[in-house]
This record gives sequence, C-alpha cells and structure tokens, in this order.
Amino acid sequence: MTSNISVGPAYGSPLLHELFSGHQFHATALPNMATMSNPANGFLPTHLPSGTDVLWISDPARLGVPFGAQVTPLWQQGLGLVLFRHEANNCMGAIFIHGAMKTPWSAYGTGSWHALGGIMAFSGLSFEKAIEMVLGKGYAMTPKWRFIDLSLSAAEHPTLTHLGGGKAIIVHGSTEDDKRKAVAVSAEVTDALGIYISGPDQNMDTEWCREFARLAPRNFVGSDGAEGKYRGMKPSKHTARGVFRGIKVVCEELIGNRPPIFFEGYGGVGKVMVALAVENGFPVSGLAEAEVDRLLGVQRTLPGVPLFLNARAAEENFGRERRDQEVARARQDGITVVENLEEALQAAPTTVILSPNAGPHPISMGVATRLIANRARAVVGAANNMLDLVNGSSDPIAQMLLKENVFVPNDSRINRIGALACMVDMVELDRAVGLALQIRQVGEDVREEIGAYRRGTTPQSHSDHLAALEWNQALDSGRAIGGRFPV
Repeated sequence: MTSNISVGPAYGSPLLHELFSGHQFHATALPNMATMSNPANGFLPTHLPSGTDVLWISDPARLGVPFGAQVTPLWQQGLGLVLFRHEANNCMGAIFIHGAMKTPWSAYGTGSWHALGGIMAFSGLSFEKAIEMVLGKGYAMTPKWRFIDLSLSAAEHPTLTHLGGGKAIIVHGSTEDDKRKAVAVSAEVTDALGIYISGPDQNMDTEWCREFARLAPRNFVGSDGAEGKYRGMKPSKHTARGVFRGIKVVCEELIGNRPPIFFEGYGGVGKVMVALAVENGFPVSGLAEAEVDRLLGVQRTLPGVPLFLNARAAEENFGRERRDQEVARARQDGITVVENLEEALQAAPTTVILSPNAGPHPISMGVATRLIANRARAVVGAANNMLDLVNGSSDPIAQMLLKENVFVPNDSRINRIGALACMVDMVELDRAVGLALQIRQVGEDVREEIGAYRRGTTPQSHSDHLAALEWNQALDSGRAIGGRFPV
C-alpha cells in the first residue's frame, strides 16, 4: 500500500480510509488482551455493535509506503498499535502498546498484562501527526515505568508498578459534543481490550478524565471517577514538582544562581511550573503557547512577561482554521505571533534555561542552534521526547548540546513523578512522605546525570541504558512482552 498524505483532520485521512477499507470486519466482541497468554497475537478486524471499527497493526510496514518506514524508529519493536474509528461520529483514535508486564494488582486478576500511559485529545490533528505522537510518547512510557520501579526499589518499597508503556490519542470534530463522542468510543475500546490503562494527558482536563473513567473504571488512573485504588492522584502538579526539583539541582550544580527561564506551554503542568518558578524567585524570560486564552491568563497573573503565540503548534494541535483564529486573536490582544519556538527564543536572548512543557520533540536542530546562540545552559521540562529526531535518532541533537555545554536531562526520568502519583494508591505509597522522598530522588538522579554529562556522556544515553537493562531482563524472564531496547 502506498500512503496518501493527509491534509485535514485524522478521521478524514485518505490513509486511514485505505487502512480500514482493505479489511473485512467481523461483527464480534474484542478479546480481553490483559488475560491473553500472548497479547502479541492481537485480534481480527472487529466491528463493534456501537459502529466502531477496530484494527490491530502488528508491524509499522502495514501503515504503507512511505509512512510506515518513516515511523519505524518510533515503533521501537513495540507490541502493536490499535487503530479505531467511528465514521458517523467523525472521530478516530489509536492506542500504541510498546510493552506490557504481568501485574500483581490487576482488576482482571494477578498476572494480567498491562501497559499504562495517558490519553491525548485533539480536534484538528492530521493522521500522520497523531500516529507519530502516540508512537513516540508511548515508547517513552516504558523506560519511565522502569525508572519509577528502580526508584521504588532503591527506597526498599515493597510494591512496584510492574508496568509496560503505551499511549492513546483521539482526534475528533470541533464541538464539545464531538469530543464527548470520541471519548466514549475510546473508552469503549480501552475497556474491552483491558490491557491498556489510560490517564490524564494533553487536552483531557478533570471533567473529561472523569467521563472516561466512568465508562472504563478499571482502565483509568489519576481521576476521582476511577475505581478504588485506580483513582490515585491527578498527575500535573506532581509532574511539575519533580521537574522543578531537577531545575533547582541544575542551578546548584551547574549555574549557581536563579537564572531566567523561558517556558513553553501553560497547560496543566506548565502552569504549575511557572508558579513554582515565580514563587522561588526565578525570572521568566518569556512564555510560548498555542492558545490565546492561556496566554491571556499569564498576562493577567504575570504582567510584563513576554508572551508568544506559537502559530505552528496551534496548526498542529487544532488545524489551519483554528490556527488562523488564534493568530487573529493574538494580534488583537497585543500578543506577539511567532512561527515556532525558535523564533520565540530569538526574541528572548536572556534565556538561560528552557522549560518545554507541551508537545513532543520541541528541541529541533533550529531550536538547539538558537539555545547555543543565546548561551543557554540547560533544557529542563516535563515534555516527553524533548529532543527531535535526526535520521531516526535523537542522539545528534543530544551530542550537539552536550558539546556546547547545554545540559538536557533524560525526560522520561525527570518527568516521572506524575505517572507515579496516578499509581500511588495501587503501589501503596504514602501520599505525603513517600511521594516527597520520590521527588527528592529525582534531584539525586539529576545529579547522577550531571556526573555523566561532565564525563562526556549524554544524560539520555546514560539513563536509557539503565532502563534498557531492567526492561530486557523482564523480557528475558517472561514477565514482560514487547519491544526490546538496544544495549
């Protein structure tokens, strides 16, 4: 199959249509993959009574030429991709399961397979962008759970998460009713398959998470709508606390003062990050966002901070029509419009630390070059997959920044506390003392990565190696299934 590149929202993608039209769908129930002996076997193309069609994609090559080859580096030998669509509701979604582990605490029974990530929601995202996001962020969750379990083990905590990594995404129409239907479709598929447990992520605020958890209570954490120990804690605040602990250690070890920080993103995590910075006496050199309403919120609480509407991010998140609306509003409200993050940083030359707290891959080669020109010292944020890929690898940008003395911690390791907060009741960790100790450990992990950085090793490769050894041992023992990390 030759891929047809999408122009509009993912649910109208020609490639999505090709993928689904090439199969005969069976009117039957989806299997519970959590209790399968081998989830890699997947399932046949399935048509649910609700009108939802569901596919199991076990190999990126099945996504067509050239798109399948383009996303293979993000697939990382993962277990598989669940694709679903509901044509009448104008929505589609995907769940990427990079790896799953046998868990001792599952509602489906001891030894059931589970992967855990979050669910993202967008109205104008293209099919290609949606798949790239769900693959990259899904893959990053596997090492994140290894870092969490390594840290719990170091603290001699008796209960570990025993989780593999994954991520989910939905793309829906422009209205609130469209989003509600898409959330219901995604919850239906997630609940039926059992193996994937979701949690809060981009554009899924408290009410949407509560709705999802109501529909799939055994497959959602971090919401008061979930069942019992699945409720956990909302992650954003705790993600920010862990990342900010990392910033303080970076300043202690490498910078020696409270330098200006430029923030990207003012959503759930970004808002808390900015508040922590101001509370601790850090100047804010600027803030870039894809939504004018959020920028106006900053304008009200922090007058005088340079604000930038990122037009490219607005188009990627919401589509061209919404982007044009955001640009017009920004200009009307006196907010500077920039094409991308690189352009915003050019207008904020005093930046010493960049804190990305929005979508994946914000640190392109152009952004890295601008950071070096600004004489920035660090990139520390909550975004997953911070470094963009060059020929399928983040290492060229990591090496470039290392050579120019810009410290970039391993993002899956530094931003892990929000994920742990979602699971805090499941692993029976004390919400106050236990979580505070884990946040403190983030700081110690950053010190360890600074040691690697001083020895000429990128923090990414240093920490990824630790996670790879743990995960591959779990694969070899039969406790895990999915993609194997290179070591």
